[in-house]
Amino acid sequence: MSAWQLTLAVTGLLTTLSASAWGNLPLIELIAQVEKNEALYRNLETIVDSHYVTAPDKEMLSDTETMDTKHRLHFIRQGERYRVDQSEESVLIDGSASASSTIRAFDGSQVVTRQKDGSVTVSDTPKLANFSPHQMWVRGVAFVPPLSVWLSGDDAVTKFTGWDHHVRGYRNEIQSLGTDDVDGLTCHKVRRDRIDLKSGKPALAELLWVAEDRNYLPIRVYHYRYSWSLDVPIAQTSVEEFRELSPGVWFPARMTHTKYGPLDSKGLAERQWQWRATMTIASVSTAPDFPVEHFSEKQVRSAPQPSPAKGAAQDPSKEPPQDATREQPR
Repeated sequence: MSAWQLTLAVTGLLTTLSASAWGNLPLIELIAQVEKNEALYRNLETIVDSHYVTAPDKEMLSDTETMDTKHRLHFIRQGERYRVDQSEESVLIDGSASASSTIRAFDGSQVVTRQKDGSVTVSDTPKLANFSPHQMWVRGVAFVPPLSVWLSGDDAVTKFTGWDHHVRGYRNEIQSLGTDDVDGLTCHKVRRDRIDLKSGKPALAELLWVAEDRNYLPIRVYHYRYSWSLDVPIAQTSVEEFRELSPGVWFPARMTHTKYGPLDSKGLAERQWQWRATMTIASVSTAPDFPVEHFSEKQVRSAPQPSPAKGAAQDPSKEPPQDATREQPR
């Protein structure tokens, strides 16, 4: 039993999270399975290319809205050390362009961060660096708690990250919804509702399909905003392709995020998308072997400026429509 599971058992959070089974698997055992599979990616090197586009007919609120963004993430985690090289190039609706890049590394004792302008900051407080294939579906947050912690509830997340979600005005409730079949894969369904502390009502939700035979990786995620609709997702994330790194060890090779427009009489499958982003794995290894100097302050200061790969990620505007059927989350 891990520290997170022990914390759940001691504090009685299992009752809060629903101690019912996913299928016939008790929740604490499901979390243990997720955590066991997360350990397969403890050491990791991956290059992820992302391409974000806004729909041509989307109503723009200002000239500063982004039309097209290419982003590259080079992530290395090796033991307790890590390094993150990120770069981004964007084109705004007015035709202007912008670019940014950062390099951040933890050598075991300090975090060194270099910005695009060459400025460097040094801190003895390690930044959260938990890029994981299990959490690639979380858009807009580069580094989030492991899925096993996320499933364990607010107290586990707060302990892991130091974030107090309750201070932000909400709490999360997690419920298992049995099993389902997605593309021939047996998946466990789980929903997280984000409850507004003032009203006591759910405001947002995510519904995940976690594939048992793909290392418990989420293969599909529906995102809900209840002020918008109680039963139709506002966005969807889907894994279109997996890569088998070694026998029985899988990695999402290609993933698409789609944000939909307002509901109309056509139904969800025919709704217009507002923006779409594809994530493509350029390379991945679970056995990185970099010299310790690669994570040092000297290397961060002297490294070449990272830049996005030109044309590495497919244009998401060319994507076929996703199978976004209506889904009742309750």
